[in-house]
Amino acid sequence: MPQSHSNNLAVDIRNLWFSYDSLPVLQDVNLSISTGQRVCMVGPNGGGKTTLVKLILGLLRPTRGVVRVLGGQPAVERKRIGYAPQHAAFDPKFPVSVMDVVLMGRIGQTGVLGPYRRSDRLAAGDALQAVGLGDLTRRAFSDLSGGQRQRVLIARAIVSSPELLLLDEPTANLDLGVEAEIHQLLEQLSEKLTLVI
Repeated sequence: MPQSHSNNLAVDIRNLWFSYDSLPVLQDVNLSISTGQRVCMVGPNGGGKTTLVKLILGLLRPTRGVVRVLGGQPAVERKRIGYAPQHAAFDPKFPVSVMDVVLMGRIGQTGVLGPYRRSDRLAAGDALQAVGLGDLTRRAFSDLSGGQRQRVLIARAIVSSPELLLLDEPTANLDLGVEAEIHQLLEQLSEKLTLVI
């Protein structure tokens, strides 16, 4: 029997169907993303892109079909996936620092309850350096510009050294200069991991 080619796939989706209640959103989707590949999914608003990302993350289960991520079930492999949402819902009055937001990306990675360890803080500092915000660790998240907030969310997504990075419209509502900076950052990140935008 020939060996499956899925060993080299970061994402392997076959005959995927998904419906919200009785409303079909995705029908007969087949998608293979090789390890190390950089992929951009495009489509109209309401076309199912975010739903597909949630299926890859294991936050939703397909109505039928198969979703394999990094060789396993999405919910099991989730710790190996970084994710940055399109928008971060936050209360601007809530006193959370840039470092606090990035450290949230370490939750559930170690299985240890309690305060963050030194290694978590070092990883968060490294992630912020990688996105060019190493000098803003103590700054309030609410005080940042839109582009800086997006960089913080990317830092949160990469703080646990994922093998697969999913970004939901990372440049939405950003001006052209900031958008170019984010694209340059993503170009650098794509050298080290599989990237799906």
